Amino acid sequence: MNKIASYVNKLVDGNALNARLSEKQKTIKKVQAALSYGIFDKYASYSFIFELVDKRKIAMHEVREIAEANGIPSGVVKMRRRYLNQLNKEAM
Repeated sequence: MNKIASYVNKLVDGNALNARLSEKQKTIKKVQAALSYGIFDKYASYSFIFELVDKRKIAMHEVREIAEANGIPSGVVKMRRRYLNQLNKEAM
């Protein structure tokens, strides 16, 4: 697990206000945290988010909606997904 994932997981799961949220709602909060604060490296944040997508904890269209709400065009999310998939393919 990378630093982003551990920080965001601790931020969301460790907050007493989030104790009553469902797992889906917690996942949405994690994606919002990874995209909204702007203090994380974009590639580490996106790899964390796409890992959640690959585990089927959140859908890609939901990630794009959250990104749009945070001022990130959905086309950027698609581009990052394509780029990271390409990097993973080349690494194999």
